[in-house]
Amino acid sequence: MTTVLFIILGIVLAGIIIVFYIIRTQNKNYYNEYKEIYLAHEKIQYPTLTKEEQFRILDDEDYSPINKLTPFEFVPDGLLNHYITIEPIEYFEHLKKLDLPNKININHLSDKLYDGFYIEIKANKYYYIFNDRRTRVFEKCFNTLDDLLKYLTNDRFKTYVPKLKRKLS
Repeated sequence: MTTVLFIILGIVLAGIIIVFYIIRTQNKNYYNEYKEIYLAHEKIQYPTLTKEEQFRILDDEDYSPINKLTPFEFVPDGLLNHYITIEPIEYFEHLKKLDLPNKININHLSDKLYDGFYIEIKANKYYYIFNDRRTRVFEKCFNTLDDLLKYLTNDRFKTYVPKLKRKLS
């Protein structure tokens, strides 16, 4: 009985080691592929972007403030760890000012199956929706607008600035 347990534990441990090795190799390959870009940004010591520029990066994936710093057009996601310096609470407050429920309200569209992220308000609840290829693939319900905006804030930071692991409480 204990032999079987040790064999199972050995297999699980070997699996974990293999997964970590694959992840490490992929990260190293990604860095090596864009090493020249990383080095160019390291050379200019990652100048501080304005809050508005950082908001545009998180809101619209507008990397133009970073693009103009070096001759490279492409911005590897790993560079955002150096350029997004705002705190989640600042981004949350920014989202509150945007009036997102009206700005990306799915009910304002002539074609309700349009691709992208939308908000739908039904029965005093906020639904965050993602449509892809005219099909609803993701929907999450929130009781309050603040809950929705906290979710968006945490999601954006998790996606774009994972190294910092900053989270809005």
